Amino acid sequence: MEPIFHEVTLRDRGGKDEVFRFDSANMRLLDQFGVLIEPKIDASLPTFGSCGSKPARVISPTAPGRKSRDLSYIKLLLGFSCNFNCTYCNQRSQTHDGASTGDPEAFVEGMSKWCSGGSDDLGSGLRMSLWGGEPFVYWSVLKKMVPALRRRYPHIALSMVTNGSLLTQERVNFVCENDINLMISHDGPGHYLRGVDPLKDSSIVELICQLLDRRGKEKVGFNCVLTRENCSLSRIHDHIAEALGREDFGFSTEGVVQTEDDGSFSVSPSSKENYEDIYLTLLKDAIEGGALKAGTYNLEYIGALRAFSEHPEMNAWGQRCGLDRDDVLAVDLAGNVLTCQNEIDPSMRIGHVNNLDAVRLNTSYHFMARESCVRCPVVQLCKGGCMHQTGVAWETTCRNHYHYHLSVLATAIFSMTGKILVGICSDDKA
Repeated sequence: MEPIFHEVTLRDRGGKDEVFRFDSANMRLLDQFGVLIEPKIDASLPTFGSCGSKPARVISPTAPGRKSRDLSYIKLLLGFSCNFNCTYCNQRSQTHDGASTGDPEAFVEGMSKWCSGGSDDLGSGLRMSLWGGEPFVYWSVLKKMVPALRRRYPHIALSMVTNGSLLTQERVNFVCENDINLMISHDGPGHYLRGVDPLKDSSIVELICQLLDRRGKEKVGFNCVLTRENCSLSRIHDHIAEALGREDFGFSTEGVVQTEDDGSFSVSPSSKENYEDIYLTLLKDAIEGGALKAGTYNLEYIGALRAFSEHPEMNAWGQRCGLDRDDVLAVDLAGNVLTCQNEIDPSMRIGHVNNLDAVRLNTSYHFMARESCVRCPVVQLCKGGCMHQTGVAWETTCRNHYHYHLSVLATAIFSMTGKILVGICSDDKA
């Protein structure tokens, strides 16, 4: 596609600056002589996000997306009830009793009417994540639904995100016996924003270590959110490692906090100095290797290198969350199809599984439908952020995503050139 060039200033170890040209539409970096800079990278390495060989469907309220029975990923909302009240939770401002509940066994029994069941109707190639709130608050639901899922779809890949505070030996055994990948939300030294720290409870630490021993770091890990005062992936990782007394755990990040309400705005970066600190902290962490311990950050870094090698067109990418795709579905136990598993407002319901053909994703925007995204230098890494946000919340979330992904871009450029990214002429996000 037509290039969109940005002048980038790179600084070498001696402090000398050089201006390169970066084409964000096709992921090309040209030096001052117009020579294309490309990395050497193993094309078999995994990356983050979905890039097709043809343009993605550009959804918007006037060009809504649809949903298919041939699903690859189901995000199942159990409900919003939670034993924590995290300061920045994007469910925090919503009425927790607004989620529709239903019979979990009946839900599983009815799935074959609206889901093809993977490549073999036994769950092969199909993923399902179980979402709260806090999923273990719904223990009675899990005990009925998960075994029913395993009986009907023995090959389905199950995952769950938990705050870890409600772990018991019975629940650890349940996770292991039912092959559930478990991510524990924890922000290291910034965990006070979430609530009581489960890693200060020796019995919880013992159970987490047991999970790691039985399941391995590929299936048990920690996920963090970065905030204004807590933006070092290295420090967060090391804090968790010290609490556990071990380093063999999975580790990932959602990036810088998504702003939704007063709580999330209160911990978001808000000044030029805040954003510069986040960018430089993450870049230093990445160059020194600490940030790359976070699987998601490492995947995005590898993805940036691969993009600089393969030059995908910007419009080939789907949204970051994947929910713009027809084979990814957010749904509650009553069968309501949702814009997102973190939204239960009736305006965010887009249909019902009993009439999947009538579902219309008319609440969201693919990044190609947002002019600010199209002109953004990091769009191929960010992939549009939250597709249904608008207004001030969107603008702040956009700045947060921008500076996080700017550090990913800079890490890739440093790997290719040995130079530090110190400026982009189109940088209007600060």
